[in-house]
Amino acid sequence: MLDRLARHRSRPTPRPSRSSAAPGAPVGHGDRVLETVRASDVVITMGCGDTCPVFPGKRYLDWRLDDPAGQGVDAVRPIRDEIAQRIRGLPADLDG
Repeated sequence: MLDRLARHRSRPTPRPSRSSAAPGAPVGHGDRVLETVRASDVVITMGCGDTCPVFPGKRYLDWRLDDPAGQGVDAVRPIRDEIAQRIRGLPADLDG
């Protein structure tokens, strides 16, 4: 089920991208991500609001997180860890 989930960041910042790359969470934008969203049942956004594209028929979850923009790696890692924790709890959230 988790492989059917996609996350779209319209403009990822370089520092969070590097720090989140370690656990393998894809961060990016462009055609590949949009194709993944089109093929998904559930889309998780992270505070992009109206800037994220919306595809009809998808279930959207918006995870409110601290903004990692401009923060150092030590400040970004807890945000990354919170995302990982939410991902681990996602199957139960989707079933509930």
